Amino acid sequence: MVIKLFSSGDGGGVQHILVLLVLFVAFGIVVAKWVVEIWWKPKCIKQAFEAQGITGPSYKLLVGNLLDIKKIMSSTMASATDRTLSHKIGQRVDSHFLLWSKVFGDPFLFWWGTEPRLAITKSDWMKEVLLNKGGQYEKIALSVRCVTKDIFGDGLAVADGEKWFELRRLFTPFFYVGKIKAMKGVMETSILQLMDDWHEQVERARTSIVEVDVHKELQKLTAEIISRTVFGSSHREGRRIFELQRIQQRLTMEALVSFKLPGYRYLPTASNRLKQKLKKEVHNTLSRIMKNRLESAQHETGPDKFGDDLLGHMLSANDAMSQYGSKKPSFKLSTEDIIDQCKMFFFAGHETTSLLLTWALMLLASNPDWQQRLQAEVDQVCQNEIPDEEALGQLKYVSNV
Repeated sequence: MVIKLFSSGDGGGVQHILVLLVLFVAFGIVVAKWVVEIWWKPKCIKQAFEAQGITGPSYKLLVGNLLDIKKIMSSTMASATDRTLSHKIGQRVDSHFLLWSKVFGDPFLFWWGTEPRLAITKSDWMKEVLLNKGGQYEKIALSVRCVTKDIFGDGLAVADGEKWFELRRLFTPFFYVGKIKAMKGVMETSILQLMDDWHEQVERARTSIVEVDVHKELQKLTAEIISRTVFGSSHREGRRIFELQRIQQRLTMEALVSFKLPGYRYLPTASNRLKQKLKKEVHNTLSRIMKNRLESAQHETGPDKFGDDLLGHMLSANDAMSQYGSKKPSFKLSTEDIIDQCKMFFFAGHETTSLLLTWALMLLASNPDWQQRLQAEVDQVCQNEIPDEEALGQLKYVSNV
């Protein structure tokens, strides 16, 4: 047997070679996985759909059809000549869907970056997706969820599977008819405050007409109502969350319609630093509200010791679960879960409602005859008083609008 001994210098050279080989293999594995994700997998998916007769716009490396979507929408908005008010907004909002559905038929396949998306318009298919409870259809793609997480967190609207079921069961009692009726006073207070503000603007202007940005005013109104509904006595701090989420929404929309290289959100760019700053402030504000509520509850008794708002409902449910200990295993919200639910309900609660109210007022402004019908009905039923439950049931025209 012959054993060859290396000098210290030779040993160092061998070690260097081994390190380089390991690095080279690791780099090769990373590159191979990257190639599979951005080229091979999209190619296989495209071929599988084409074998079923489903086509779509060509996949472009990394970006998919994001640049195509941006180009089509920009071109549509630039060439739009019809500025009349209409319910047919598809051409302006989703012009790429309308164009590709005409070219490729229904359904068609397009690409959001490297993620495939199947666009459908048939109502029976939509019904199957929306009513499916087996978990075959993901609510929000991972790439989109990463972008929207700062706003929604892992709230009810984006939860899947067992977590969604447990969250839905937890929140359903909060939206029973009795609970909704109890919120009437909160809504009245906020609406009357808005009306007083508008009257003050008219008085200060000393004219009978004052121009008001209705959408912004209604955003403030719905944010005030949802702040009181979610946070109760801590609603003033909730207003700050509204301001922060408005900025987060703008940054999120910019990120959704623009192409970024994988891992871009981890780079210390000005936009990413701002996102982290906003995320931290929202989290700290909600944590502070929750901490104060828990401390106050230590000196209270009864079923509403945590408060009768949404935050109090979650804390009360958690407290009830804790008292059972291990004897009754059940779904329990962590601190992060509660923060995520607050973020989701706060954003979804005020944004959708303010948009609906703004659109309704625009339609009334463009249809004076309906505006007169509503005014006459309100005058007749309410008699210059705040409507109660019985009066609301008599407002037929208002219900139609």
